[in-house]
Amino acid sequence: MPEMRSKQQIIATYDTLPADRSPMDSVMAAINGLSEGPPPVFVAVDLLRPYPIRDLGPPDWLIVSVGSEQSSSFQANWRDVIRVAPQEASVVLLSQGNILDVPHEVAQHVDLTGWHGNGLDRRIDSVARRIAGGTSIWRQDDVEGDALRRGALIHVGDGTTMLNPKLLVKIVDLSLSKGAQRVIRQQNIIYVGDLVQMTEAELLRIPDFGRKRLGEIKAALQNLGLMLGAIIPSWPPENFEALLGDRDAAEKLVVQSRHLVDWVDDEPFWL
Repeated sequence: MPEMRSKQQIIATYDTLPADRSPMDSVMAAINGLSEGPPPVFVAVDLLRPYPIRDLGPPDWLIVSVGSEQSSSFQANWRDVIRVAPQEASVVLLSQGNILDVPHEVAQHVDLTGWHGNGLDRRIDSVARRIAGGTSIWRQDDVEGDALRRGALIHVGDGTTMLNPKLLVKIVDLSLSKGAQRVIRQQNIIYVGDLVQMTEAELLRIPDFGRKRLGEIKAALQNLGLMLGAIIPSWPPENFEALLGDRDAAEKLVVQSRHLVDWVDDEPFWL
């Protein structure tokens, strides 16, 4: 069984439900009870309190709690809170009822219909365990789903995924200023596949980087349909050198997911 995270996690919360109907307190209590190492920091956010949070930096998670779209207390602006969240924040949506058009930024949507305040609910426990353990113990389909959402993987039919050939683009071929190119090059980041695995927080810790250059990077990746903070299975690919000379041979990039993770007693064991 993998070790739990020792890094203190920053967890942003946005709750649209009244306290007597919201699962947020139960989720937070369960996460605290399961976390090892430094206790997580919970910070309530909304559109008037933008990210990064205070002096803590971008959150690791954003938990959003909403009711049914048919309920009188429904607040439609929760989607905007998700859309402005930093790309490295893993978004968990807790809903009580039918939700249409779930934003693509949501990594996990948990339907809590029928929940009546029971903190021991298995759905609450599942969410809490995932967040307390960090993204490193996501199930394989969640890792793959997040990579698809961020553009690092693409579908090729029959449920098969492959690495996006755009990961093979060199950083020097991106439309970036000379300053951004220089700073990135100094970090030995050569290919787009190297870059997208970095988070906003990691980039901002680079000397002389700054938010202006971060904006350049995000815009350049967006033009390629990619996002920062991706976990890329099998990067770099074993046949990397051959692929550089034959980028159109997409079938060579098919991800063999069984090499990514094995399961032991229903728990992920990373190879």
